[in-house]
Amino acid sequence: MIASNDGPADSPEASAHPRRLRALRRRLRGEAGFTLNETLLAMALAVIVVGGPMSFIIVSLNQQNTVSSRSVAAREAQVGLAQLTHDLREAQYITDSSGADTTPVALSSTATTATASFYLPIAGSPSAAGSHVVWTCSTVAATCTRAVGAGSAIPQIRGVTGATFTGTSSAGAAATANPAYVSISVQASVLNLNDHTGTTTLPGTNNSITLQDGVTLRNYA
Repeated sequence: MIASNDGPADSPEASAHPRRLRALRRRLRGEAGFTLNETLLAMALAVIVVGGPMSFIIVSLNQQNTVSSRSVAAREAQVGLAQLTHDLREAQYITDSSGADTTPVALSSTATTATASFYLPIAGSPSAAGSHVVWTCSTVAATCTRAVGAGSAIPQIRGVTGATFTGTSSAGAAATANPAYVSISVQASVLNLNDHTGTTTLPGTNNSITLQDGVTLRNYA
């Protein structure tokens, strides 16, 4: 009896192989990718969805910086102006034996510089000439500075774009020497807080402040 070498025609391995191929093809057809148009549409929608909130956040941050920058500039200018008016109010008036003023108050204002020069009493020595104080507001240096005696001029207000010191006598006449009253006006740029160098003006039109004050010199009124 001769044994046949042909294997069974319907073996489990032979029938399972085509079924696996068909299943694989079905899975591959179900995993088709996006077309170019679908990808471009998805990108456009992502830009719209993300860009809207981002634009709002950027505008909000810029507005916050504007408010903060103006607040800081105004506060710094107010502190400097308060120091200047305090100094002027206390300005000495001392005369020698001939009646000459040995502690004169002198004001000057030009297109670029406003200066106030006077003396402040020294504690415990009210009848002696005290410390010589000079305030200088310069549009060239863009600062208002305060110098006492031979000391260095210390900036009190930054970003200065204009300043005037206007003196008035007790009779109401203009006076640059020994006035009884001084009107002060200071204009300053608002410096951008986002610039850490402290030298850049806030962008836009809302980037300047003007402070005005007046003070009576009690020893000259």
